[in-house]
Amino acid sequence: MEKNLSEDKISIVEKIDRNYILREVYPMLISTEKNESMLKENGLLHRETDLGLSIVYCFDVKINGADGMVRITSSLAKEYDITEDELYRVALANLSETPPDILQKSHQNTTIIEDGKAGAAHLLNDDILQLVASGYDDNFFIFPISVNTVLAVPAGTNPDILAFELKAAVREINSSEGMPREMFLSDKLLEYNRGSHRLQLA
Repeated sequence: MEKNLSEDKISIVEKIDRNYILREVYPMLISTEKNESMLKENGLLHRETDLGLSIVYCFDVKINGADGMVRITSSLAKEYDITEDELYRVALANLSETPPDILQKSHQNTTIIEDGKAGAAHLLNDDILQLVASGYDDNFFIFPISVNTVLAVPAGTNPDILAFELKAAVREINSSEGMPREMFLSDKLLEYNRGSHRLQLA
């Protein structure tokens, strides 16, 4: 079972050094609003986007045979002399080497993009977004399901009507009690324009 580890546990993990962190680091996307206190109180190193999401930086470790995940704090980055700009650049490069599962569904011609580790952070990789767009030959909306999974829906011939319906569905799903806070991604619908290569709020 994967666990978030506190900084004081890292010291007992062998072979954790600057090179290890840079080799293993990957990004995660989380809701800025829902995680505001965690970002500040835990001092997580992060980068805010204009999508209402923040990029945090993680790497995996093993302790006594158990899998664990460390989210990098400002103090940890300082200890290993790693800047946020360097983490951003390296994490995205690492991400591009591990593509997500992309599953085509016949229902409304939707596409599921999922990854149990980096998850929705693959939205930061324009090559993945272009790949999805090429399958549709169209722009598409991104329906946020969780930090691990998003759903792509082609814009079609009536994008305004579809956007209205999808926004209502996002609000309805996120208002339910079934979504754990740590899995919540966003209550905003996103839109990708394949011509401008731009991901934005719908």
